[in-house]
Amino acid sequence: LSPVFFVVLLVLSRGFTNPKFARGWAQKFGSVPKREGDKPSFWVHAVSVGEVIVAQPLIEDLRREFPEWDVSLSVSTVTGFDLAQKRFTGIDVFFAPVDFGPVVSRVFRRRRPTVVVLIELEMWPGFLLTSRAHGVPVYVVNGRITEKSAGKYVWAGPLSRGLFGLVHACGVQTEEYARRFAEVGVPESRLAVLGNLKHDRKPSPDAADGEVIRQQVGWHRGDEVVLVGGSTHPGEESILCELYEALGDDCPKLRLVIAPRHVERLTSSELPRWSAKSDLIRWSEVRSAASTRLGSRVLVVDSFGELEKFYHLADVVFVGGTLVPHGGHNLFEAAQLKRAILCGPHVQNFREEADLLFK
Repeated sequence: LSPVFFVVLLVLSRGFTNPKFARGWAQKFGSVPKREGDKPSFWVHAVSVGEVIVAQPLIEDLRREFPEWDVSLSVSTVTGFDLAQKRFTGIDVFFAPVDFGPVVSRVFRRRRPTVVVLIELEMWPGFLLTSRAHGVPVYVVNGRITEKSAGKYVWAGPLSRGLFGLVHACGVQTEEYARRFAEVGVPESRLAVLGNLKHDRKPSPDAADGEVIRQQVGWHRGDEVVLVGGSTHPGEESILCELYEALGDDCPKLRLVIAPRHVERLTSSELPRWSAKSDLIRWSEVRSAASTRLGSRVLVVDSFGELEKFYHLADVVFVGGTLVPHGGHNLFEAAQLKRAILCGPHVQNFREEADLLFK
């Protein structure tokens, strides 16, 4: 299927010109930094921004507990790569290889990992087969698998059981996830329920910059009430704007910030679809100014890796992906900052957190 996969990549990337796909192609096809020296090495893989955030306490602990080991981090997305470079110093960060056998083998030869650690669930057959061929054990950390995904893997039968059987050990978040991993092929002897790494993470010191932002835009605590819509998906932004406009007369001091999950959606044609009434302004237009009185204008966050700052400046947080059937995003990120939380009914991706917070 590799030729078909390559054609799909070619189409999705519009000939590798789509910004979401264009960066890092040399690394994705094997030209990753070559690891020097003879130290043993952890290779941690995180797909995108969410997994990079989850990986941070793990990587910090690995570096503290195994100071004689090298630690490197691979990612799949541009936003994940940029955030990882901001968050981590002293480790190699590179794009993960596409799942072509020769490409993956070249990356293994250049990186020479001793152990591979996959965050949550990123199972590629070529990658796992190459790991086994090189004698490198693969561990899944913070494992989770949705009911929908588990059903697809079960449907694949022996293929999925063979794939998951290549995992050396799997630390999962809950008993329910352990059951699903067992159903798709991970032997129960290799499963352990270890809890959720997201619960161990502490707010970043940078989160406090949210208060600086709040003062910069002229919104003062005890006066304006700020609602932040974080990690929103298509359709949710217009709902938030409609809510904001409907509450305007009764709550004239209400302010709205929208931080889309994927900032690449913020094209010149996207924002006008969100609201016919509210004046929207991008964060990039005001961030370099010493102060900007936003008043009732809706602030649109068009940068990545700053969501925690905007959660910090909020009084109320709406967690996106929950008004549309996506499954939601991390509720604990706002809870750790002691912010009031709103969400829609679609929280199946974070059911455990929702049950803990809302029971």
